[in-house]
Amino acid sequence: MYSQGQQTIQITATNPDGTNTGTARVGVPVSLVATVSAGPYQVVNWSITGGGSVSATSNSAATYTPPLTMPSSTSVTITAYLHSAPSVTQSYALSLIYPVPSVTSTAIPQAEPGYTYTNTNVNGVGFVPGTVVSANGAALTTTYKDWNHVSVTLPTPATASGFLTLQAANPTPGGGSGASYNQPVQPTSIVLTATNPDGTNTGTARLGVNVNVAAVVSGSVSKTVTWSVTGSGSISGSGVYTPPSSMPTNGNVTITATLTSNPAVSTPYPLTLVNPAPVITSMSPLNAPAGSTIAVTLTGHGFVPGTTIVSNVGSIGSTTYQSPTSVVAQLTLPASATGNLSLQAQNPAPGGGLGAALQSAISTLQITATNAAGTNTGTAQLGVPVNLTATVANSQYAVISWTLQGAGTLVRSGNNGQYATYTAPTTMPSNTNVSITASLSSYSALATTYAISLGNPIPSVASATPTQLLTGGTQSVALAGSGFMPGTVVLFNGASLPTTYTNYNSATVQVPVAANATGTLSLQVQNPSPGGGTGNTFTESVMPNTISLTATDADGTNTGTAELSTNVSMVAAVSGSEQTAVNWSVAGAGSISSNGVYTAPAALPTNTAVTITAALASNPAITASYSLNVINPIAVISGSSPSLAPAGESTAITFTGTGFVPSTVVLVNNTPVPTTYQSATSVVAEVTVSPSDTGNLSITAQNPAPGGGTSLFYLESISASLGVRAAARILDQTTFGPTSALISHVQQEGIDAWLSEQFNTPQTVLAPVYSTHPSYCSAAEYCTESEWYQAVLTGNDQLRQRVAFALSELYVISAFPITGVGVTPYINMLAADAFTNWHQIMTDVTLSPAMGIYLDMLDSHSPTGTEIADENYAREFMQLFNMGIYLLNQDGSLQLDGNGNPIPAYTEAQVEAFARAFTGWTYANADGSTPSSLIGVPNYFHPMVAVEADHDTNPKTLLNDTDPTSYKGTTLPSGQTAEQDVQDAITNVFNHPNVPPFVSKQLIQHLVTSMPSPGYISRVASVFTNDGNGVRGNMTAVLNAIFTDPEARAGDTDASADVGKLREPILWLTAVMRGLGVTNTDPNNYYDQLSTYLVPLGERPFAASSVFNFFSPSYVIPGTTLNAPEFGIENTASVATLLTLADRLMMNKFVSFNVDLSATSSWGQMASTPSVLVDALGTLFMHAEMDPNIRASIISEVSSVTDLGQRVRLAVYLVITASQYKVSH
Repeated sequence: MYSQGQQTIQITATNPDGTNTGTARVGVPVSLVATVSAGPYQVVNWSITGGGSVSATSNSAATYTPPLTMPSSTSVTITAYLHSAPSVTQSYALSLIYPVPSVTSTAIPQAEPGYTYTNTNVNGVGFVPGTVVSANGAALTTTYKDWNHVSVTLPTPATASGFLTLQAANPTPGGGSGASYNQPVQPTSIVLTATNPDGTNTGTARLGVNVNVAAVVSGSVSKTVTWSVTGSGSISGSGVYTPPSSMPTNGNVTITATLTSNPAVSTPYPLTLVNPAPVITSMSPLNAPAGSTIAVTLTGHGFVPGTTIVSNVGSIGSTTYQSPTSVVAQLTLPASATGNLSLQAQNPAPGGGLGAALQSAISTLQITATNAAGTNTGTAQLGVPVNLTATVANSQYAVISWTLQGAGTLVRSGNNGQYATYTAPTTMPSNTNVSITASLSSYSALATTYAISLGNPIPSVASATPTQLLTGGTQSVALAGSGFMPGTVVLFNGASLPTTYTNYNSATVQVPVAANATGTLSLQVQNPSPGGGTGNTFTESVMPNTISLTATDADGTNTGTAELSTNVSMVAAVSGSEQTAVNWSVAGAGSISSNGVYTAPAALPTNTAVTITAALASNPAITASYSLNVINPIAVISGSSPSLAPAGESTAITFTGTGFVPSTVVLVNNTPVPTTYQSATSVVAEVTVSPSDTGNLSITAQNPAPGGGTSLFYLESISASLGVRAAARILDQTTFGPTSALISHVQQEGIDAWLSEQFNTPQTVLAPVYSTHPSYCSAAEYCTESEWYQAVLTGNDQLRQRVAFALSELYVISAFPITGVGVTPYINMLAADAFTNWHQIMTDVTLSPAMGIYLDMLDSHSPTGTEIADENYAREFMQLFNMGIYLLNQDGSLQLDGNGNPIPAYTEAQVEAFARAFTGWTYANADGSTPSSLIGVPNYFHPMVAVEADHDTNPKTLLNDTDPTSYKGTTLPSGQTAEQDVQDAITNVFNHPNVPPFVSKQLIQHLVTSMPSPGYISRVASVFTNDGNGVRGNMTAVLNAIFTDPEARAGDTDASADVGKLREPILWLTAVMRGLGVTNTDPNNYYDQLSTYLVPLGERPFAASSVFNFFSPSYVIPGTTLNAPEFGIENTASVATLLTLADRLMMNKFVSFNVDLSATSSWGQMASTPSVLVDALGTLFMHAEMDPNIRASIISEVSSVTDLGQRVRLAVYLVITASQYKVSH
């Protein structure tokens, strides 16, 4: 018997992949084999503890089938036991792990690149809930379905090709990646098609014609392609290929479409470039003109650089390619071209060809001409018009322009200028050919020309002047008519007369007329060829010859008498003859000159009848006579010498005039006096004047009959002695100091005669001073001062020099910035102008180089940019020299506005305008000529000259010299020269109403009194305005009015008259030196030591510190209302200095000067009687009106001194330092 306990069971397990190692993969069966030891029982039964199931496959084998999903417990025990002996068992422990999954297929036949598949089934085995499928190594979103199925989200890359490798992986325990599956990928391709505008493309592209290329993409979700071109041309993003405009060297082009999402996928499309077939759509101009060569711009498409144009009419010179849509062809059409123009464009191979024709009508322009005779045949007579008409066809333009080449004039007319009138010149030009061209104004290429040859006209005479001709000569006859020309001649008696052409309508012919010609002359006018011919006949009548005589005396028409020694002028008026000369003869007393002046005899003849005869020299038979009777003249007295008849004396006075005869008798106050005949122009009469007579004597001259009679009266003044006071006062006002001799002289001749004498005294001219001066002058200005001192102390022209000095204190310059070289001519100029006209003074001062330097007018140039012209002279010219600041009444008082304020005389803008008027002046060259530019070499001896290039020529608004209250002013026009502007500017100020009172007051202040009354100023200003003869600014009249005014002369008879002024230092010194007879002792006659003594007193000639002079004319003594200009430089120091200076002079201590005040002098001889000495000094220095108290005090002081010389010096010192002398009265 066998025991079952002796049997054993061994279990072996194997997986599908080999021997089991104690694990079982979920879902993967494990084969079990139970090996039973020898024994009776060999059938085994199986049991399981854990997940899964076991089933016997034979008596000893079984299959363990794990669960398809992982249970919570992964331990499994499989037990094998003997069927017949269940106690015999054997267990096999397994741990459950995940299987290795395997993908076998998908639901996608072919994956499309770029597409993402969602919830796509993946088939296989071994799938568990944690299974992850990957594609080409990239994990996919995987959803477990069952052991054999999962679903995934599969994105197919756009660049995918061939297949995608799919692999499933299970997690641990166990798990891992199983076998892969190759998922097929759909292949990607691009198919290209191309089309031209005219249909499907055949592999060519015409230049300038786009090709549309389309890409069809398959096998890819993305259909977008990127276009590129290899070769010429360009392609757009939408696949539109644009060929180049011109043929490249290589005409092969490849267009490539590349899948944007997968650049590896691309397809090429080859093209060959060919020329297009050109098409012309329009042309400019719209119509081509016949008879011209023009550039025609053709517009269309398909043009290439080799495009040519073919025309059915004319020729094409060249074709210029501009762009695929434009070419320019040089088209020449013959003048005969008409109808339509057909233009075709042709391109060369490859491609190319001849395009369609463009049709255009040809524009034409024709000229027709007519003249007065009808249709013009290409000729025109001088001065005769030709009418022209221009006709246009086939043009969009209608307006005609006309041009003339050659002589004559052309006048366009008509709404569109389609007509023109050509008028030939009135004289034949050197070129007789004329061409007239008509063209379209808006299109000059359409033009036509009409040729004309000029010919001479047939002349015609309408009138001739004069209509009557004189005999005996050749006379000019003025012809009026038409058709005259330089070759026109007048025919007379078969001969051509000298004819002078004037113009087309007038000529002059020289017609000879014989001395015996009568009746009518027949003449005819003729022109030469080309053209020309003989014109009409005209006539001239011949004038008969006559002579008529007229006679004139000096006093007018002669009445048949001739006064002794007088002339009668005979005039023979010859009519009817060209030869007007006559021969004169006289029958009777007297003589006649060849020019017809009859001179009566000096003495009355026995037979007083005279006959004068004139005979025509060219025909002595023609005569005329004139009868005269000789008579005595009426005498005329025009002058006398001496001019004054002294009272209480009998004087032989020579009277001059005309008409005196041997029997002439002079009557004094109608009483005949002894008369001696000297000549027809002079008699001497003995004139007796009683001592008591005053005033004037009435003088007449009486001649006997025949004729004769009494002359008009002549006034001979009786000389009466002028008072010493009046004589001394007028000298104090008109000289640099009275002298005893001059006082006596003026007493004798009176004030009017003294002034007249001074007005006619020649000027003392200062010698010129040069930069190289004598050594005794340390500077040039000192030489000038010396010359001036000598002139004013010793010169005879005292009034002229005194007025010039007054002018120098008005028109101020200074020697120190200018030097004496320039001052000397300035002084001489003022002296020369002193008695002329204020306008002359203004002009000469303005153009003086010295003034030009002093107030900056010299080299003042036209301003540029923001510059202004130098205003220095312009301002002072008005403010200080001529007008003042405010408007004046004629009496010098201020004009006031409605608020009581003074009214400005000018504006700043007017100052600026005057400144510009004064630009452009500089030194003259040494010879007085004008330099080429400003800043020349100093030249004081000529007035400044104008450099026009530096003058401001713009308009300038100056003063309103007719209405001073208006600032609108007088405007100088633009473009005037510097000379015109200066003269206009000076005249503008000269005519201003301020000038007469302003200048008059200043002259009165300098010459007579510091405070002239308004009436005094007004009276002088009135003379300044009008001297009685309509002359403004007459200085002689003005000065005469100043000195003879009742206010100036009031002190002559009234010692209390308040008329006078403080003697300024210069006038104080010169008056003292002249009165005392101080003489110069310097070997060089040098006077300038005097300036050494004047400088401490505040004055030196021509050396003011500014243009405002040493003192202001408006200076008022502080604390008073007294206008006393000279007190402006009077102070305590100057008073003391003057006393010292007087003492130095009295002691004869002036260097280079001598004064004789010794006991033996004329003064010393009076000193023994102090009253006589003091009265003589009073006469000289105080106009014989010394204050009695001063006189008594001086006599008392002088009497206390016994030395006669000392008496003289003391008396002189006390007189010249007295206040009564320092202030002239």
